[in-house]
Amino acid sequence: MIAIARGRSLPRTEARGRLERFLAAVPLLTVFAWFFLLYAWQAWLVATPYIFVDELRYTQIARSLAEGGDVVRRGYPVGLDTLAEVFTAPAWLLGDVHAAYDFAKYIGVAAMSATVFPAYALARMLVSARWALFAAAASVAVPALAYSSLLLEEPFAYPVATLAFYLIVRAVARGEPGAYGAAAAVSLVAPFVRGQLALVPAIFLGTVALTAWRGERARARRA
Repeated sequence: MIAIARGRSLPRTEARGRLERFLAAVPLLTVFAWFFLLYAWQAWLVATPYIFVDELRYTQIARSLAEGGDVVRRGYPVGLDTLAEVFTAPAWLLGDVHAAYDFAKYIGVAAMSATVFPAYALARMLVSARWALFAAAASVAVPALAYSSLLLEEPFAYPVATLAFYLIVRAVARGEPGAYGAAAAVSLVAPFVRGQLALVPAIFLGTVALTAWRGERARARRA
C-alpha cells in the first residue's frame, strides 16, 4: 500500500511542479503579451511600407519563396538576402495581399517581442527574478522596436543576437560541450539573419579563446 501511495503521489508531485513552473513563467509571458499587443497595434497603423525599396525587395523574395520555393524578384533569379525573407514567407501563402502584409508584420512583431525570453534568461544568471523581469521588459521598451512594423531584417536580428549572447554566457558558465554547441550554432546562423551580426561568431570565438586561456589546463601549461 505504501508503494501504491508513493506511485500516486509521484504524478501529483510532477503535476504540482509543472504548475509551479507555469505560474513562475506567467509574469514573463504577460510582459511578452503586452508588448506584442502594443507593437502589433502600431504595425496595424502602418498601412504601407515606408522604407519602400528595401521592404519591397524583401517582400518580393519572400513571396516568391511562398509561391514556388524559388528565389526570384520580378521574374529574375536572385540570391537570398537574409533568413528574414524565409521567416516571413508563410504570410504570403494567404490569398489576400492586404492580409498577408499584415500577417508578415505581425510575424516580425512576435519575433522582436520574443527578445524578452533570452534577455530574461541572461539577466536571471546575474540578478533576482524581479530584476531579470525588469531587464526583459526594458530590452523591448526601446525605440528600436519601431522596426517591428517593417518588413526588414531587424525584427529577427534583435532576438537572434540576444539569444546568441545568452547562450555564449551560459556556455562559459556551465562549461558543457552541449552548451558550447548551442552557442556555436546560433552564432553561426546570426550573420545569415543580418550581415552586421558577423560580429557574433567573432565574439563567440574570442570568448572561447579567452576562457580556454584562463582555464586550468592552460595555466598549468604556462606554469
